[in-house]
Amino acid sequence: MTEQGPAGPPDARATQIVGADPARYAEAASVDAFEQRLQALVEIQRESSLRRRRKRALIVTSAVIAVLVVVFAGIALFGGDDERPAEPSVNPLAALNLTKLRSIDLCAAVKDPLVSSLGEWTKTPSSAQWGTCAAEAGGYRFAFDIKRIEGYRDNGRRAAGVPVLENVAGGTDSCGRALLPAKTDPQFGITVLVAGAPSDKLCGVADEAAAELAHRIAEGPPQLPNIRNSLARHDPCALVDSIVVKLNIGDQVHGAPDQLHTCKWISTGTVTVALERSKVLAPTEKPIPFDLGGGNFVFLDEAELGSPTCVRQGQYRSLNSSDAEVVTVQVDNPTLAEHPEFRCLAAQLVLQNVLDNLPQVS
Repeated sequence: MTEQGPAGPPDARATQIVGADPARYAEAASVDAFEQRLQALVEIQRESSLRRRRKRALIVTSAVIAVLVVVFAGIALFGGDDERPAEPSVNPLAALNLTKLRSIDLCAAVKDPLVSSLGEWTKTPSSAQWGTCAAEAGGYRFAFDIKRIEGYRDNGRRAAGVPVLENVAGGTDSCGRALLPAKTDPQFGITVLVAGAPSDKLCGVADEAAAELAHRIAEGPPQLPNIRNSLARHDPCALVDSIVVKLNIGDQVHGAPDQLHTCKWISTGTVTVALERSKVLAPTEKPIPFDLGGGNFVFLDEAELGSPTCVRQGQYRSLNSSDAEVVTVQVDNPTLAEHPEFRCLAAQLVLQNVLDNLPQVS
């Protein structure tokens, strides 16, 4: 056996792995780690930049939306380029029920001219009855009234927020408009009728007059003088007691407004109660007496004996030496042709009931 000598220092070349230089490996590893960190930093920077861009886009979008909201709100409020305020959505005359309509002084409402192009009134506004007025200007005749408006149609026209209806039942020689107040049954309105001029101009004048009147009424309608004591403010339908209606008109018969100051009951005949302004009543002679028993007396004249109608009037209060406020009751019943005394008795009893239910005036 051959004897080996002592082990010497290891040969570095004997332990070297071919192709794996440690220095170069360490350098490569260091380069890879740097690139990874660099790539990570790039990704972080890219993500941060993306978040910033998204945030800026969100801010810009929110700002655009806010501007658009303000713009559209401004358009809705001010009507775009139109400097006029928008029409109110609620009818300013919606509170004018029949009670308030009865108190309106139409002539006071139209005291000043309604159509500026026509100049001053050539015929001053005047009235023969409550709720009516007539005037003239520039060759046009104006008639104002508070009445039932079944013949008027709503075409969407508004003035000062008030619906302005068109008269579809009128002829070519006039043009009518109506302002719609509170809902009533039957429906009443404040009407303007224009006539007396070329037909192609009538409706233009009526529209302008109705629009101006709508503004004035919306601001506050003027009331009749001394309305607190006036017969004009009363509801004629409410002045006849139900028992009087039952005994003299008919059972289960209800009165309905026929005109602004008139109520009508319809059964086998018709009974009408009207509150009106007229001349002071003068005594009339009715020489034919009827004693109907039970303390019921009625006097007729010859004209009433052959008529299906009987009228009785009572004065409520005097206004001056020639004018007064009067209650008129009219009974129409052709079935009582052979007994006109019963027709006139009914008129007499209804009249007395109305006068008894009215407040006393000095």
